[in-house]
Amino acid sequence: MITDNQNKALSGATVEAVKLYNEAVKAFNIYRGDPVGLLNRAIELAPDFAMAHILKAHLFGLATEPGATNEAKAIVARVKSQRLSEREASHVAALDLLLEGQWTAAAVALDRHSVDHPHDIVALQSGHLMDFYRANARDLRDRIARALPNWSADMPGYSILLGMYSFGLEETGDYGRAEDAGRRPLDLQPLVISTPAISARRNRPLSSGQLTASFCPIGVQASPSSVTKYEPATLIQGRPAADLGEESSTSPTCGVANLISFKACSDFVRGAV
Repeated sequence: MITDNQNKALSGATVEAVKLYNEAVKAFNIYRGDPVGLLNRAIELAPDFAMAHILKAHLFGLATEPGATNEAKAIVARVKSQRLSEREASHVAALDLLLEGQWTAAAVALDRHSVDHPHDIVALQSGHLMDFYRANARDLRDRIARALPNWSADMPGYSILLGMYSFGLEETGDYGRAEDAGRRPLDLQPLVISTPAISARRNRPLSSGQLTASFCPIGVQASPSSVTKYEPATLIQGRPAADLGEESSTSPTCGVANLISFKACSDFVRGAV
């Protein structure tokens, strides 16, 4: 059986298609690149590749745009005709809830999913984003805290989990631990910074009122020293990352509402940093 980078079985995948899928997951993890384009290429190579369809449905469902939601529903309907593993069917069940607007139920479903599949980084990150949309700081922290003991530093994606955990700590006011947790992913993956880790480190002075909390779902290729000039865009409002370049009416808006435009956002940031 072909597996992903976290050794999870993938129904309907081929060796070449899974390479593209793994790259799409990485793009999703750090919010840069073109995960949808990579998934489309994977699906062309392996039309019955269930998780490629499922990840695409997550991306469109999290976009919160009516057109994207409708496309996600169509994807889920097609996936249901395929032969799915228990893990894949669990993803689909959570997506059904999400696409009906039941965000809390979907987030809880993915939390339960992660009990059985703690290495499923797609479920962890999608659930993490649902927690953020719902302004549930405790779940931002605890969803990842429950999974982390099952991971180790040599597993692909470990730095991503640490970044999410750091952000959850910061959002629950645990600034000291957030700082400590945020340093580790930056040390493990210094050239592709996990933005939750940036946000947690940058927002640490919030306890003294020096900064305004914000979170940007964009991966920035830089060294940790550049964090001092990095002002994240707001996730929900999708505010343009104006301080990374000249603000204009043509500046792309970077946020989960524009997940299907990852490449435009990342190109903007990469060119401006």
